[in-house]
Amino acid sequence: MSEKNSIKDGFVSQFILPPLWQVIPLGEGTEAAVDALITEQYRGLPRDKYGREMRRLRQVVLDAVLEFADSGALEVIFPLGNYWGEPLSIAAVTAIGEPDEKVPPGLSDEDILKGLGVELGGELVDTDAGRALRQVEVPDRPEAAASPDGEDGPGVGPLRTISYYWQIPGGHGATFTMTSTISGPYDPELDPLVDAFAALNDAMAQAMTWRPELLVESEVRPEASTPVESLS
Repeated sequence: MSEKNSIKDGFVSQFILPPLWQVIPLGEGTEAAVDALITEQYRGLPRDKYGREMRRLRQVVLDAVLEFADSGALEVIFPLGNYWGEPLSIAAVTAIGEPDEKVPPGLSDEDILKGLGVELGGELVDTDAGRALRQVEVPDRPEAAASPDGEDGPGVGPLRTISYYWQIPGGHGATFTMTSTISGPYDPELDPLVDAFAALNDAMAQAMTWRPELLVESEVRPEASTPVESLS
């Protein structure tokens, strides 16, 4: 497992990711982060033999993460590889939402999350970073699940979206979100694998912690967010 952090305006979160998973920040450091990722993946391999493959993978990753560049997201979290050899993909984006001016002052973080749950649906769950609102959306699949180009086989699209919402410690009502989308063919036989992707995503989200320095600055009790060593 590896520890990855997202940092913005003094706010620091920490994820523990499964093997193959990567975090790419969005903004000025995006291209540098992609370059570092590709360099690490091909470390020790001859450039004259793998140079073309490196450039191709760099462009594929860069194009994928830049799709979220205008969304206001902080970072993209995704696996660099294909699980189980099936045509399923998953990507998560994190973001910070400003405090809602309509929320009355003095509410606890849990009360704010409950109000958000009334608005968006979902349920409150316990995570290593404290209580969070978990929301799941399962898009309607087309009645005719054929490929858009008319070829035989199921069409492809989003199969499930899972969102987590936390109140940032000391953030005065600001919300941290992690939204993950699982995409692939509209094939019922893949539903067990979609469930497995969702379980893996839940394990990552529920193991998210706030960095100790943030907890000290915001006077949140450290024992409320014990760091997690692994997902097992």
